[in-house]
Amino acid sequence: MENYDSCCITAGKVISSSEKSATLRRFSLARSAGSNFSLGAKNEVVDLERRGARFVASPKPGDILSVHWGMAVQKLTDKDYLSLRKYTQANIRACNDAQSNNR
Repeated sequence: MENYDSCCITAGKVISSSEKSATLRRFSLARSAGSNFSLGAKNEVVDLERRGARFVASPKPGDILSVHWGMAVQKLTDKDYLSLRKYTQANIRACNDAQSNNR
């Protein structure tokens, strides 16, 4: 599950940031006791820079950032964030439906 959550592009609001990292409250993939996928939330420290690569400059508390493999990738608008959550949720429903049909 940890790999799914890391690989899936998610997003969250910046709580605090430093030169090379930011703490976000982000949505995350989770798996319920019944084996269905769902969206959860967690606080996570993400990299702003890795091996000289940086995609987001100086995020501030309240900014929304997309995250992939523990690194901030892009600053998002509220509309972008809502779309990402909406389509992530649609994919989760499709996965859960497919899983139910294969049981």
